[in-house]
Amino acid sequence: MKLSMDARVNRIISSDKIVYLEDMTVHSVNSVETVGEDLLFVNTGSGLLFQDTDVMTLDEACDAERNINFLKKQYKI
Repeated sequence: MKLSMDARVNRIISSDKIVYLEDMTVHSVNSVETVGEDLLFVNTGSGLLFQDTDVMTLDEACDAERNINFLKKQYKI
């Protein structure tokens, strides 16, 4: 599913925390910055910028963890 730029912006600004997928660190959302027509960066206010495709909102990360745990339990993994 491809999100529009507005949906991508709303996804990030509706959350106060993001999880960077590379190292699973949690960061505050300070603002979002667009570059051109299709790049969106999350400004954490601490000097770090992350591309929106490299992060999950905290709610998304929690939902993913719950679903993984459910599948592991169901299939005895």
